[in-house]
Amino acid sequence: MQAEVEQQHECNICGGTEFLDIKRRPKVRCASCNSVERSRLLQLILDREGFIKSGQKILHIAPEAGIGRKIRSVVGPGYDPIDLRPTIYPADLNVRRFDLVTDTPKLISGAYDVIIHSHVMEHIPCDITAVLWHLHRALKADGLHIFCIPILPGRYECDFNEITNDDRTERFGQFDHVRKFGADDLELSIGMLFRLNPYDGSKVLTKELSERHKIPMAVLTGINSNTFFIQDKRSLLLQ
Repeated sequence: MQAEVEQQHECNICGGTEFLDIKRRPKVRCASCNSVERSRLLQLILDREGFIKSGQKILHIAPEAGIGRKIRSVVGPGYDPIDLRPTIYPADLNVRRFDLVTDTPKLISGAYDVIIHSHVMEHIPCDITAVLWHLHRALKADGLHIFCIPILPGRYECDFNEITNDDRTERFGQFDHVRKFGADDLELSIGMLFRLNPYDGSKVLTKELSERHKIPMAVLTGINSNTFFIQDKRSLLLQ
């Protein structure tokens, strides 16, 4: 009997073949570019849908290094990566400092073709309605706002007070989170700002790609922490 050939695992962002454990999630972080499951799913979406084009202006918040490099290789100087702590990123990304709390109101209206962020809004210590509204305002008329948020069981809650890291982890899922997006009332939190358009991940993720790129098929189960929302200008409910 012919021996079964072991599936070769490969990061679809950087081509890395070694994966590391994250807490209770075995072998999910790419050792080369640090991508996780949702990052690799995002890359599959970008590759299939052709959202990224030469000459565009792209605002990438808290940029995943591997994805950022691929976007810059396509769009060129229009790639604009930002973060509150730019020094934590590889120098070649040229991430500029940007405080979402104080700087989003200063964004130029209609400036960007695409705005991307993944698991960022749970960290922002202010009413994120204003942050998301200003980001959407900065889109061009035909622009797209692509984002992912951690969605946990229960209802939405936030707390900007000084509480312990253990309390934050228990309430919000991680020590540096200030809010939780609850699965039970998503329509009453971010759903009051956007007519939400979750991307159907089954369009890009097959069982074969799931195994090869270490993206579990469970990411396709309902709306969850790996769901990407693809919002256009018309999806904004607060005009």
